[in-house]
Amino acid sequence: MEEFHALISQVWLLWFVALFSGIGIWVYWPSHRRRLDACARIPLLDDADHPLPARRPAPTMKG
Repeated sequence: MEEFHALISQVWLLWFVALFSGIGIWVYWPSHRRRLDACARIPLLDDADHPLPARRPAPTMKG
């Protein structure tokens, strides 16, 4: 059982390293730069220049 636990621990470590590396490569890929830069500026935008879309009224329960 301890051997199985050691194997699973190593596999999870390799999986997370591969996942982290893949996300890093995806983020820094040149074709994604414009879109990710636009997303990074969202918190700095003025609400008056970019209003939220209109919300639909909440559904009412008829009884």
